[in-house]
Amino acid sequence: MKKPLSYFSKKNYSRFLLVALILIFLLRCAEYYFLKAGQHIPHLFKNQIIGLAKDCITFSPWLLFMLILQYLLSFLSRKLADIVFLSMLSAFALIHFSFVRYFAYTAQMLDSSLFGNSLQEALFTVRTTPLGKLSYLLLLVSAIIPWVVNTVLKKFKWIERYSSFVFLLFTVLLLLSIFINPPTYTGIDITIAQRTNKSIYFYKSVSRAYLSAQPSNARLNENNWQIYTSNFPEKQFESIQYPLLYKNNNNDVLSAYIKKSGTLPNIVIIIVEGFGDKFLNEYYGINLMPFTKKLSEKGLYWGNFLCTSQRSFAALPSITGSLPHAERGFTIQDRIPNHFSLYNILKTNGYQTAFYYGQGRWFHRKINYCLKNGVETIVDMTNYNEKYDSVIVKETGYFWGYRDLDLFKQYLDVIDTLPQKPRFDVFFTGSMHPPYAISNEGYYKKKLGLLITGKNVSAENNLFLSKYGTYIRSILYFDDVLKFFIEEMGRRADFENTIFIITGDHPITDLPFDNPLQRFHVPLIIYSPLLNRPAQFKSLNSQFDIAPSVLSYLEANHRIKVPPYTTFIGSGLDTLGSFSSNCFVPIMGDNREIENLVRDTLYLSENAVYSISDGILIHEIPDSSKASILREQLSSFKAINNFVNWENRLMPDTLFFNFFNNSILKSFEHKGVLASKKKYYDLIFDSNFCGKERIYCEFSCELLEMPAKDKTPSIVYEFKDKNNHTLKWQNAYLTRNGDNAMVKRKYADSRLSLSFPADSVPEALKVYIWNEKEAFYKIQQCKLVIYTD
Repeated sequence: MKKPLSYFSKKNYSRFLLVALILIFLLRCAEYYFLKAGQHIPHLFKNQIIGLAKDCITFSPWLLFMLILQYLLSFLSRKLADIVFLSMLSAFALIHFSFVRYFAYTAQMLDSSLFGNSLQEALFTVRTTPLGKLSYLLLLVSAIIPWVVNTVLKKFKWIERYSSFVFLLFTVLLLLSIFINPPTYTGIDITIAQRTNKSIYFYKSVSRAYLSAQPSNARLNENNWQIYTSNFPEKQFESIQYPLLYKNNNNDVLSAYIKKSGTLPNIVIIIVEGFGDKFLNEYYGINLMPFTKKLSEKGLYWGNFLCTSQRSFAALPSITGSLPHAERGFTIQDRIPNHFSLYNILKTNGYQTAFYYGQGRWFHRKINYCLKNGVETIVDMTNYNEKYDSVIVKETGYFWGYRDLDLFKQYLDVIDTLPQKPRFDVFFTGSMHPPYAISNEGYYKKKLGLLITGKNVSAENNLFLSKYGTYIRSILYFDDVLKFFIEEMGRRADFENTIFIITGDHPITDLPFDNPLQRFHVPLIIYSPLLNRPAQFKSLNSQFDIAPSVLSYLEANHRIKVPPYTTFIGSGLDTLGSFSSNCFVPIMGDNREIENLVRDTLYLSENAVYSISDGILIHEIPDSSKASILREQLSSFKAINNFVNWENRLMPDTLFFNFFNNSILKSFEHKGVLASKKKYYDLIFDSNFCGKERIYCEFSCELLEMPAKDKTPSIVYEFKDKNNHTLKWQNAYLTRNGDNAMVKRKYADSRLSLSFPADSVPEALKVYIWNEKEAFYKIQQCKLVIYTD
């Protein structure tokens, strides 16, 4: 019997290496083909050749590991060793091909953010990215390539003759992988993205996310807090215990442009999926949004405006609450802390609050944010009128939701059925997002065809617009939808007392950008019959500034009740006519990392610093001192962001509950670890409990160890009268929220509301953990709040 070492000599060894290298070559060819067909990228062939060389280099250590594993398995069985090696290559090819197809469609590389969402959202990402029949065929072919190539190479005797050369080539690749450090892809440079191996980038991103240690107790450095607060001399910050909390100061700038009405105005916010500012102006020789452009000219328009993330998860909390990003996005965190927003502040001032969405409320956990804010009307794809046609993705059969036209029609159907109060309505559109589903697609194909054959459109622009026709048609469509909606609203009696705020969640990421910062360049338009004059502003602002300005306007003109303290990241809109900036905008990237910062007119991305000018044009500054200062400021914000998230230190409970006229009846907080297998674990016993007719209970804790769901402990509340007779016994099951694979700290919570007769309110209270199955659990950061209206 031959020794296993001989198995790797000469022909066999060379064959395995060549199978892997040929596979890498063919996969890079597939990437070139799909990018050539689907994207308009300069220097594509050159970048793909460089990318192929880097693929061979970066893959060589992984290949070495596979060969070592194959060698070890050969002690058991050479046939098994062959099967495992080729199966690993097939799995790699299958997954890599999917990553390549996704990149070709979106111009973005998949990373750990795929698992940063729930499984439902991960599947959503895949299902709404169409592949096409050819892609499915090539996907199957990619999986069998290693087996076919291996079979073919077995027939060639010359492999043994050149085995030394193959070995030398592989050795050189291994050495290069040690000494060559490729530039880091940050989600903004398409050239680096092309040259980066999509699979290895994904695996490294996932491993970094899992290995990034998070302290069990976050501690905020005093120096970090001082650095952060120095960016806001106009804000009176309170204490490092609540590092984002400062005294509310009215900075009303909108009253100079929006006149006071007799009653509270309706506020309608339209968050447009994929709405980049460049779509408002001539785009490759054509006008895509003539109606929206006129609206910006009739209203207040900020052309130098930034979103706070490369994806839509940040839009709702940034626009309505000027809130920090938290660990992976404010709405995505398992435990949403008490906070102030336009939703809950306007609701307590008599507004009817609503959220309208054509897709699933679960996506990016928008529903969690809405429920936390007490939003009264929530319309999404689950409760549309049956008369509207749903969108089914052809390639996957997935129920995507509803088109934007139906989103606004559904709203017009229900608006008069709601309580007749001032309205705060938020729309989140979806047609400028994969799968780019629009109404009357034939009409918009014809419309785009007429536009691109115009005399002002060059042959090069014609080619570009044709290649990206799917995206361009969705923009044309939304402009018509917005025209329909504004005109329909104009027929209503309350139109004269309505303020429309229109912005994008982020630009369409599938279209190319002139520079990295333009990935965050969206417009802001405020339009209303209440405007006394239109105006265009060149000052740099962000989504963080919307909520402070809306509240300041309403407070100044209608004396609404606002909190005495707030945690808004933004300072309010700047209305200077010349380009200037006094903003602080930490931006969360597509990978859910806070890697970018805009401070005044400087932009930090990785280690590079750019100056910003009008039109969101940037120019790199070779100044290491400025880069160091900005990195320190970004690091300080991240420390505060983490502290607020991990330690639940956004604001004191008393501030939050007092503003909404709630009285805290009992609170309990235990920072340490509770570990037990006991059936009962007492948390509170209060024999002098001053109960009320209506009582609300909220409990949360961090999960360190927890048994299966059918053995999960629950929280029990026993309310008693003065004679210790039980008035009510209520079991509140813990809801485990830890379906986010990339979040290390998992939380559970429970909420309930109880009513008591006026003559029988509780006077004693007992709260305990009930562990019926007597399974071991380990929790910490237990927090209980019992309050009343």
